[in-house]
Amino acid sequence: SYLREGIMDMLASRISWEGKVEAIEEQLVKEALSGREGALNEAAAREVGTTLGADYVLFGSLTVFGESVSIDAKMIALK
Repeated sequence: SYLREGIMDMLASRISWEGKVEAIEEQLVKEALSGREGALNEAAAREVGTTLGADYVLFGSLTVFGESVSIDAKMIALK
């Protein structure tokens, strides 16, 4: 959805810190997630992050209730 895409873009730009923190390109993440069904749990997030060579993974859920939005996120260290 447009909301999910917008939040992904916003988080990637906000957590990026030149020379210290680099977000993996969205297209690479989408390719790594292709073929997966259902919600992304911690084990799957770890697997995808490891495949992409990440040090950390940020994952979670986005729920829309009428005009309200709830975001639940978790960051886990892989290394």
